[in-house]
Amino acid sequence: MKTLLPLLEPGLLGKSVGVIGRFNHANQLEKIAEVEPVSPLNARDVAARLEAFHQLQDGWLDGKGVAPKPDGLIWLADSFHRYYPKELILPYLYPTAEGGIQAEWTLEDYEISLEVDLVSKQAEWHCLNMVTDWQEEKTLTLTHESAWNWLVKRLLSLKAENGG
Repeated sequence: MKTLLPLLEPGLLGKSVGVIGRFNHANQLEKIAEVEPVSPLNARDVAARLEAFHQLQDGWLDGKGVAPKPDGLIWLADSFHRYYPKELILPYLYPTAEGGIQAEWTLEDYEISLEVDLVSKQAEWHCLNMVTDWQEEKTLTLTHESAWNWLVKRLLSLKAENGG
C-alpha cells in the first residue's frame, strides 16, 4: 500500500514523504518497503497543512494523540479561505494531542497562538510580548464572522505596532 505521510517532527515540518509499506491485519505499519524522495510543502499553506492532517490516526502522538476529525479540518480550511485575508501572514499549523489544531504566528516581539477545538469550533487566543511579558488571552467562537474579524484586526494591529 502506498501512502503520503506528513512529517510532523520539528526539523522536517512542512515536508512529506511517500512510502510503500507492509501493514498487518490491524492496519498497522510493520515494514517500510520503499521511500520516495522528500517533497517540500509550503509550511504556511493552510489548506495543504490541514489536508495533510487527514492522514493522522488516533495514537499518532506516541500512542496518545487523537486524530483531528475530517469534517473539522474541512470546516477550518473553508473558514480560513473565507475570512482570512491573503495579504496577512499565514500561521504555522500543528495538530494538538486533543484532536484540535494550533495556529502560531511570530510578529517581531510577539508570539501568538490560537488553539482551535474542531468540535466546538471555539478557539483560545494567546498573545505574549517576549520583551515585556505582556499577555493577552481571549476565547473566540469561530462560527461567528465577528470572531474572524477580531482575529484579523488584532493581527493587523500587532503587525502595524511592529512597523509592518
